[in-house]
Amino acid sequence: MNTELEPLESQEPDLSLHKRIGDILFAEALRYRELAESGMIVALDNFTSYRVHPPFEGIGKLVSIHFRVHMDELKGKAKLMQKAFLFAKGVGEDLRHLAVLLNGDLKSENIGMICGLTEDLFKAWGERNGFRTVLYTNDPELIRKHNQTIADDPHETPDRLNPLHVFSFDAGGFIKRFNKEDSG
Repeated sequence: MNTELEPLESQEPDLSLHKRIGDILFAEALRYRELAESGMIVALDNFTSYRVHPPFEGIGKLVSIHFRVHMDELKGKAKLMQKAFLFAKGVGEDLRHLAVLLNGDLKSENIGMICGLTEDLFKAWGERNGFRTVLYTNDPELIRKHNQTIADDPHETPDRLNPLHVFSFDAGGFIKRFNKEDSG
């Protein structure tokens, strides 16, 4: 794979590549608190944080994003739809902020891909907003381990076992999509 990525929409997903990225993201989720405390993970404004990884398999550097910041703000909201709306709105704002950073302060970093690991809620939102999603696992034990790493998890049922998906977006397409006032 070369460093000049074609838009993801025109490519068939490389399942083995997404599996390897998923393995990195899963291990990162298990160490999330430690990495955040050490400053290796940077919080954005609402629910999203990110980490810049070294170059990966000719893609350039990866930026992993996580939805774990200020999750306690969603607790106590009356309805699941209200939580989902507030979460999606906040994530949209965070991704616009990240796109501005990628086009500014992080421009010289040779970022090739934005990626993350999530369950079904972000999968649907992500696909509507241009992310490619690939099933990572539906293994209940791995899903439980992943879910237990989310402090202040606002879900109604903490033992839910929704499949985990790797989501990705090439950096150029991500900047074009989210570095706009009207996106979200």
